[in-house]
Amino acid sequence: MINIWSPGKTYRLRVSNVGISTSLNFRIQGQTYSFLLSTDQNASIDYYIVESARFVNESVWRRVTGVGILRYSNSKGKASGPLPEAPQDQFDKTFSMNQARSIRWNVSASDARPNPQGSF
Repeated sequence: MINIWSPGKTYRLRVSNVGISTSLNFRIQGQTYSFLLSTDQNASIDYYIVESARFVNESVWRRVTGVGILRYSNSKGKASGPLPEAPQDQFDKTFSMNQARSIRWNVSASDARPNPQGSF
């Protein structure tokens, strides 16, 4: 996956895990996000986007790790360096709990309701 992004803008990301039994980690090299991606980093280079499974054995983890590229519209260089770090222990729940706690909930929104896929 390679996407072209304009620097200085904010994009809403929709990251979907359509699997039933596998939890996913999603990370973008050099960027921070919480469902919004602010393209405020050095726009002359590309960045890695990585997703990997959680709570699975290492052979499954290696097979289902996906890598994409975040490419700015005026990029002049390819992504380089190591991929964004995954949690050291894919069975450690602390990383996932801290990530979930970091999400800012909109408590003024109404109660949860079914989405078209049938889950909440």
